[in-house]
Amino acid sequence: MTAWWGWALALATSMAPGAAIGSLPPIGLAVAVGDRAWCAEFRIDSASALARGTAVTLVFAQPATVPAWAARVRGPHDGECPAAFPQLRWHDYTAYALELERPVPESEMPVVALVVASAAPWARGRDGIVRGDLDGDGAPEEVRRCTADEGEHFTVWSARAGVGLVRRWHEYFDWGGLTEPTCGPGEDGREPSTIAGG
Repeated sequence: MTAWWGWALALATSMAPGAAIGSLPPIGLAVAVGDRAWCAEFRIDSASALARGTAVTLVFAQPATVPAWAARVRGPHDGECPAAFPQLRWHDYTAYALELERPVPESEMPVVALVVASAAPWARGRDGIVRGDLDGDGAPEEVRRCTADEGEHFTVWSARAGVGLVRRWHEYFDWGGLTEPTCGPGEDGREPSTIAGG
């Protein structure tokens, strides 16, 4: 059984109070629907809707040939993004059609990615972690992906002096079947929301 209520609550409470120096741009999940076409789900309302042509970046926390791909918003997507298994919490999200700036071979294409409404550059470190400065404070955020429960958890973390890493964002993609657990503390959106030493 999918405990999606727990992940919805974790998403709503994943930002630690006072942890942010700057605000993050809209972040969501995207699924591949073609060689250049993706569909993205954001938890944003019509007041903060993304305009056609907005630059976005698909970010791959999992191993991939490149850490990120540039894309643009083509416009709103009718209904929810396609997925092999229903993503119940998407019922109040906003879906957008995206187009990659260049075609990508199918062999290099992950099915699910984190998507950020920003053109900030990303790089994968020697430790395998992908980092980019999303809030403009000069210190890069890092993204993580792990498996637990019946799907994948995606998180964004910021380093804070004297605290370590603070979780700023969490989302879950449900595959509808039990997965091999790989999540570390806090990477599944549950407590703790900080990791000492970062």
